[in-house]
Amino acid sequence: MKGLLLRLLLGLTCFTWQLGCESPKDFEVAHVQLTGNDCVSCHRPDYEQAQAPLHQQMQKNLYPLQCGSCHDKDRWSPAHFQHPFPLDGQHALTECRQCHLGSPPRFAGTPNQCLGCHQTEFERSTFPGHAAFQDTCLDCHRTSAWKPATGLHPEEKFAISTGVHQYPCLSCHNASLGLNSAANTDCVGCHDGVHERAVLDPIHQALGLSDYPTGAAPANFCLNCHPAGRR
Repeated sequence: MKGLLLRLLLGLTCFTWQLGCESPKDFEVAHVQLTGNDCVSCHRPDYEQAQAPLHQQMQKNLYPLQCGSCHDKDRWSPAHFQHPFPLDGQHALTECRQCHLGSPPRFAGTPNQCLGCHQTEFERSTFPGHAAFQDTCLDCHRTSAWKPATGLHPEEKFAISTGVHQYPCLSCHNASLGLNSAANTDCVGCHDGVHERAVLDPIHQALGLSDYPTGAAPANFCLNCHPAGRR
């Protein structure tokens, strides 16, 4: 007891990895003296082994080492911190400091919308170009992975959700032909067999269609007469 009182008077903190705690009572008193920044001195193994959520990956810290930000000294679990939006998918593997910048990291006022972190990706995207897109990234992207995106299609112009063309975007859009639009669609890239030009050219020419090409033509020339992809 005298030893305990002496340590209290001197203001010493008991760290198990440095001095070792002589009794449960010593631990309880020393625990009260700890600040939220001291926990990791004893609880580094708990931090490194935490799985839900993952705290460390490939020796990179995904969460701050200031355990008191999320944990209480009364008990380790449950943690009381709740992120403003669910950290799922790739966000669960992202280090806090990648979004919370500064030294020390800034938490209050950090952008909570996708473009707060992904503005560069939005502006650099060329296929499709995002200049005319809304900044509601979750309309097309998921937190599990940035790609593939599943965007909204102009159904009124060319139905792919209710029509026969229910295929992945790149099945119809050819990046070498330019940005995503009707201009880079590749009808003849998919339509083979009975739809090959060797078959269709004689049929269309027999109909006397003056605007039907007889030689080289854009890959999407079919849209001139079949704008919605129907006969």
